[in-house]
Amino acid sequence: MALVPSSSPLIAEVDMGTDYSAPTVRATVVQASTVFYDTPATLDKAERLLAEAAGYGAQLVVFPEAFVGGYPRGSNFGVVMGNRTAKGKEDFRKYHAAAIDVPGPEVDRLAAMAGKYKVFLVMGVIERDGYTLYCTVLFFDSQGCYLGKHRKIGAAIWGFGDGSTIPVFETPIGKIGAAICWENKMPLLRTAMYAKGIEIYCAPTADSRDLWQASMTHIALEGGCFVLSANQFCRRKDYPPPPEYAFAGEEPAPDSVVCAGGSVIISPSGTVLAGPNYDGEALISADLEVDMGTDYSAPTVRATVVQASTVFYDTPATLDKAERLLAEAAGYGAQLVVFPEAFVGGYPRGSNFGVVIGNRTAKGKEDFRKYHAAAIDVPGPEVDRLAAMAGKYKVFLVMGVIERDGYTLYCTVLFFDSQGCYLGKHRKMMPTALERIIWGFGDGSTIPVFETPIGKIGAAICWENKMPLLRTAMYAKGIEIYCAPTADSRDLWQASMTHIALEGGCFVLSANQFCRRKDYPPPPEYAFAGEEPAPDSVVCAGGSVIISPSGTVLAGPNYDGEALISADLDLGEIARAKFDFDVVGHYSRPEVLSLIVRDHPATPVTFTSASAKTDREVSHKP
Repeated sequence: MALVPSSSPLIAEVDMGTDYSAPTVRATVVQASTVFYDTPATLDKAERLLAEAAGYGAQLVVFPEAFVGGYPRGSNFGVVMGNRTAKGKEDFRKYHAAAIDVPGPEVDRLAAMAGKYKVFLVMGVIERDGYTLYCTVLFFDSQGCYLGKHRKIGAAIWGFGDGSTIPVFETPIGKIGAAICWENKMPLLRTAMYAKGIEIYCAPTADSRDLWQASMTHIALEGGCFVLSANQFCRRKDYPPPPEYAFAGEEPAPDSVVCAGGSVIISPSGTVLAGPNYDGEALISADLEVDMGTDYSAPTVRATVVQASTVFYDTPATLDKAERLLAEAAGYGAQLVVFPEAFVGGYPRGSNFGVVIGNRTAKGKEDFRKYHAAAIDVPGPEVDRLAAMAGKYKVFLVMGVIERDGYTLYCTVLFFDSQGCYLGKHRKMMPTALERIIWGFGDGSTIPVFETPIGKIGAAICWENKMPLLRTAMYAKGIEIYCAPTADSRDLWQASMTHIALEGGCFVLSANQFCRRKDYPPPPEYAFAGEEPAPDSVVCAGGSVIISPSGTVLAGPNYDGEALISADLDLGEIARAKFDFDVVGHYSRPEVLSLIVRDHPATPVTFTSASAKTDREVSHKP
């Protein structure tokens, strides 16, 4: 059964910090006690805590020293100089039984947890290697892979680690390593970790004294790294009662605090981002700004939306125009360029293709033939040329086209990366009004969101943007740069674009054509239904715009003519906006409202003799 955050969390989340500048990593240190002598129950508790932390958006979760296996606080295992008591030997037998093998089934379970909740996991364990125990930290990535371990170098009841287990792992969220408890007082060990470039320094501990905070702050400043120190909070009653488990000296009262926690997160500048917490079990979280240089500003992406008209019925000339516009945008430093709906192939504004109920005129059929001829095959030579343009000018390209698939046309958006590779396409799912006469309907197999070096990019076309379930599907895929090629130039369009930016916590880039009647062929070759506009009449006024996740208009709307409309996108705005509202994250209620997306291709005809081949082909289509 999946474990998810409930309305009554297992423990409280506290201290989220105040600076949400990107790029950020949400880190959580767990302050909680072991279920002593009961490793399966401890792993169950670990999973509940991990699920809760992931529910709050944690990407990295750090557990205390010896969380799995237990820290035998107060015990001396019956050891006196020259002797070990029978009771002490039995205590060690039980402690040895509660330890885990590395690798082993408990490690496999921890790896599965990390993969299930998509978090990087740093877990303190007692490792059993034959009859020697080690105080160890295990590392797992968010795909559920065990990365490796660090064994504590200096210890009493435990064996001594050596220099072969002082790893610093390079991960997508930063370089991560660990030193355990008083190892952190060893300057040469710290120096070795600094030399490996550690950025996120984990310090699982059993030291809850106030003085521990000074050491953690010093290490953050000395190493120029984030320090995440996780300790247990436990009372005497969290250990087995006497005589099964005996504290040396005076026996504490059951409710006595025997480890007060003090878990903390500290920035490279020595600022305490979260904690220290001495109040009880807790998830202590902060957003870490992982750029370790002196400039902590978020990365920016220069984006351009193109507002220009098609050369109608002339696809080669339209591609030539697209290249000129692309070259100009690249000259201004654009990294991402978005073209309008149906730029290649054309938006047949004002035409009704001779359709009335029950009839289609000969002129309308000829108009469709020419329109069909101006459309492009995907893949095809025009797609190859667009890919070459993207590679030539080193831009990510989002291009509205009319796609020809046999004798059915689709209003489609194509995506290309800056290396000149075609990434895939989105077919408009719901053409509007008379568009349904000339365009087919896309299905759930072409609702992509592409993960790129400049962000996660996808698109919805024109009035598709009014479909809340389609938008929700894209939000669920993590869209960050939401492209909205359109043919709607009304003022009201701006309200929809602003709402989507706020709702999705994403940048919205809406590109529309600006065109006059004379940008279409003259009558009678191309006829507008109803009254024929004057040649200079504006038939689409543009309104292209770029809006931030906070709803701020960064550029546009432009109603003046053809234009390149550009803005620098501060990707840090996404994290700041999602902190307010994450529609498919912390602001969702999946137990009440959920969405199923049928994302397989919907084909009208299937040939059983070719089903295996067809399935293979479909699985490799973008």
